[in-house]
Amino acid sequence: MNLMNSEDLLLEGRWLQSKILFKNKKMIMIGKFIDWYLGWFVRYLWSRDSKIDVNKVLFISFNKQYTCNPKYICRELIKQDVNHKIDIVWLTNNDKYVSNTPFPARVRQVCIGTAEAYKEIMTSKIVVQNAHLSQEYGYLPKMSGQYYFQTWHGSLGFKRFDAKSDSNKKRVKAAIRAGKHTDFFLSNSTFESKNVAPVFWKNAQLIESGHARNDILINFNADCVNSIKQRLSIEKNTRVILYAPTYRDNKSIEHFKIDFNEIIDAAKEKYGGSWVVLVKLHYSNRQNAKEIADNKNVINVSRYPDIQELMLISDIGITDYSSWILDYLLMLRPAFIYAEDIEDYEVERGFYYPLSSAPFPVARNSKELATNIIGFDYDSYKTKAKSFLSEKGCMETGNASKAATEKILELMD
Repeated sequence: MNLMNSEDLLLEGRWLQSKILFKNKKMIMIGKFIDWYLGWFVRYLWSRDSKIDVNKVLFISFNKQYTCNPKYICRELIKQDVNHKIDIVWLTNNDKYVSNTPFPARVRQVCIGTAEAYKEIMTSKIVVQNAHLSQEYGYLPKMSGQYYFQTWHGSLGFKRFDAKSDSNKKRVKAAIRAGKHTDFFLSNSTFESKNVAPVFWKNAQLIESGHARNDILINFNADCVNSIKQRLSIEKNTRVILYAPTYRDNKSIEHFKIDFNEIIDAAKEKYGGSWVVLVKLHYSNRQNAKEIADNKNVINVSRYPDIQELMLISDIGITDYSSWILDYLLMLRPAFIYAEDIEDYEVERGFYYPLSSAPFPVARNSKELATNIIGFDYDSYKTKAKSFLSEKGCMETGNASKAATEKILELMD
């Protein structure tokens, strides 16, 4: 992050910590406590002099990049705003790797954690996010006339994230604060509407039209697939395995190590052709990706922002407990669970439903995973997948971006 001035530090609640070198743990805690309230008070005072710009829409994704539901809503908004009347702002950390999926020229980028970023939040008519904005900013006063859209980044389970299940209490408090601001929650199923939305967003109005990020999976485009493969230097006829596990609260990566050679051999035996593995670790673990992806047949894509694009080019999907596999399921392509630590994770986070009730074959080690790939019965899998999606009340039709954008334009009018 760039060096910030006093105004930035005051608004973010880090002014005192930047001025004093604390020498013991107790003084550090006191400093953080004072800073939190100082930042809260300054933001509140500043908000009283701020005015809403009725033509401004602000987007932020949890990884600060052009990705997930906000990306696809933003793209649709640009498409429909033919007269360029809307000021579109994105809060970003200016990560150099964002060039993989570059921001459109219409998008005005503002660095997160600056006074300018606070000003943009407080003066936007519409705020679209996929996580907890208040986790980054602490207390944020919601302006009269503002509308907050929560698009979330999960889908249909697996892992629980309610207050009782989530051990990260700071994250839970942020979710509660963010939930009080939320006006609309975008759901893709009756399961999400009944089990996810009420956790922190029980007072939000539901927009049950699917997740915008999944439109690209449903509205398949071969040219888009070829373009993404070229970007990653993958030959057109090379087949792709995507391995993307979720994070652990302790940041450990010990359960991510698959024998990729064994998996590639299994894919060749089952389907023939040449294969490559894409490894995408969660952004909180991505600095350790080289340790996992140390193989000539493996490409480290942990800093590639848009996992939906990676799903689109993949012929096989593998994860542990990450919900992206439930988006991937919409394409009815072979997908597998590799989970060494099911019992431990059950204690750490817990599941909405048993992994065994999902249509994916479950393996506890690389040998089992290879066996599952070789013995994969597509017809049975397809039947189970359709039944699973029907049971969860899936509402994906490929038009979620349009539905969300139409609501945004309606509120702006």
